[in-house]
Amino acid sequence: MPKSRVGFYRHCLNDTSLSLEARMRYVDSIILIDPSQKLPLYRLRASVYFDQGRIASAAPDMRETLDLDLSTQPLNIQCDLLSKAGRSLFRSGDFDKAVAACKRLLSIKKPDSLLYYDIEALEVLNSFTRFHLNQSLKYMVEADNRLADARGKNLPEQVIRKMEYLVLEMKMGAATRSGDYDEALRIANSLDSLPKNPSQKLAVDVNTALVYMLRGDKDIAEKYYVGILSNRQHHYCYGVALVNLTHLLNEQGRFAEAAEVYSRHRDAIQYLDKDLFYTYALGNNAISLAGLGRYGEAYSQLLASKLRADTIYNDSHTDQSILRYEITELTDKLERADGNVERHQTTIWLICAISTFITLIFISIIILFNRRKSAFIKKEELLHKDIESLKRDVAEKEEELEKLGRTGSKMSLQLDQLHHILGHIGDVVESGVLQPSRKIKEINKDLKTLSLTDDTWEMFSMHFEKASPEFLSTLRKAHPDMTTRDLRLASYIVMNLSSKEIAELTSRSSRSIDSARYRLAKKLNLPEGTTLASYLSSLNDRVPG
Repeated sequence: MPKSRVGFYRHCLNDTSLSLEARMRYVDSIILIDPSQKLPLYRLRASVYFDQGRIASAAPDMRETLDLDLSTQPLNIQCDLLSKAGRSLFRSGDFDKAVAACKRLLSIKKPDSLLYYDIEALEVLNSFTRFHLNQSLKYMVEADNRLADARGKNLPEQVIRKMEYLVLEMKMGAATRSGDYDEALRIANSLDSLPKNPSQKLAVDVNTALVYMLRGDKDIAEKYYVGILSNRQHHYCYGVALVNLTHLLNEQGRFAEAAEVYSRHRDAIQYLDKDLFYTYALGNNAISLAGLGRYGEAYSQLLASKLRADTIYNDSHTDQSILRYEITELTDKLERADGNVERHQTTIWLICAISTFITLIFISIIILFNRRKSAFIKKEELLHKDIESLKRDVAEKEEELEKLGRTGSKMSLQLDQLHHILGHIGDVVESGVLQPSRKIKEINKDLKTLSLTDDTWEMFSMHFEKASPEFLSTLRKAHPDMTTRDLRLASYIVMNLSSKEIAELTSRSSRSIDSARYRLAKKLNLPEGTTLASYLSSLNDRVPG
């Protein structure tokens, strides 16, 4: 049964007679039945949205895609998903995730045939840094370098042309933002000479019209927009053309024409879903209606624009609060407006209020951008601090290794000395020349050289503390007046050495060791009935291991 339902849903998904929204809902139905199809279906749905230019509509799917394991997919599908994620999330205002997706895409080692995905990622990063000319130029240089590399490879002409189109589109946008409109139009002519699909041709026309509008050639820009709208192509640029044309007409005071254009082509705003241009479309229509004295309708459009702005920037709570406060003030003033005020004065005031609202949207975007940038800088500083900390740890470990090496060398020398002395003692014992009393003196002389020196004690202490961590430091804290000799004796006792064994190790008599043990027990002021060995053992047991 589930398989038959999946087959039916797939049939509906490909049925072009259904509305786009209805077809896309079948994707969720298939995923509920077969979750293993999530990634391929998310990619399919994103591709449909991208074909219509509704790039921001793919953002929810792509946001979830970034949290899934893409390594199970072929490399070309990984690149395609990350590219779509970067572009759709950028359009929806989720800049952090958009930049993360693009940088992740750039980090993938890919064959020459997939290099154009790098340029798509650089195009998004270039748009992200549109207010920082140096960084923008850096990304354009990287894109130029990748295009030059691709031209030197044996790649299909279609791939080269696609990369050329993306690079020229980046340069045209940069020239437009910098105010070099003649250069932007020159690049537009170069784009016209390239073979393009209908969506690319539509995008070039919209961008060219924008350049003419910014340059002041409003008649030419209007002709471009009217031509685009008359074709009614189901694409994002269809909606952008509606926004820009109504703005152009409002600027010239042609409110009736602007309202008529919006009414005739209002279906175009569906292609701006989840995109900032949706709010511009509603705001421009509000200005047109206000200019015609239709204040109630203008007020409704203003509120709708505010609500849509809230859904687009739902991750910027502080900016939203400021924006909502300002909009509330504006709407309260609208409600309190005196109906007897002259029509011309009211129209001017309402237009100023709506213009202020649109300005606030731009300000909120700039604030959000600056906060994202500060977060990136802080993350980079923390990373540098972690690196410096690791370097210090490595240096300390190297120093510790060097000390251990010196300790080993000292122990080797002492072992050589021990062998030499023992050999000499053997020679003295076997010698028939010396008198017994002379032999004893010689042997005692050699044995004294075997007593522990300060250096030997340091090495012993270091190795003893590794076997019994923190025992000596704990003993020092409990009894600060203990001498080095006391600490040595305590260490031997904790090791369960008898007085005789300690005497042999230190070249002293058993009697002197017993006296030393008595003095140490007295110094430690042990409770009655507690032996020195049991006290030190209990102290060692309390040390955290």
